[in-house]
Order: sequence, then C-alpha cells, then structure tokens
Amino acid sequence: MYSPRIDENQIQRLYRLREFLKADGQKATMIGMVREAVESYLNENETRKKNDAKAETQLDKTGQ
Repeated sequence: MYSPRIDENQIQRLYRLREFLKADGQKATMIGMVREAVESYLNENETRKKNDAKAETQLDKTGQ
C-alpha cells in the first residue's frame, strides 16, 4: 500500500491551521483536513478531465 510522504513545511502549516481552527471553536483533525484537500483536488481534476474529453469529442464531431 502507498504511504504518502508529506513535506515537513506542509505538516507544520496544517498543524498551525488546525490550532487556529481549534481556537476558533471548530473541530478539525489534520488527517481530516488532508482527506478534504485530496477529495477537493480529485473532484476538480476529474471534472476537468471530463470537460476536456467532452471538448475533444465535440471537436471530433465538427471535424476540426
């Protein structure tokens, strides 16, 4: 199984963000924030991939 390596700087930034959110009364875990970020990245890029494929199909249909 893949074991991701996260840059130390990113870990520190996540920790500071988590502490800020905690002080603001929001409950967050670092792994929860990472999962949310990964899900957002996947959704954005999967949507872009679908849009690119759709545009390519339309170009094929028009013959250009």
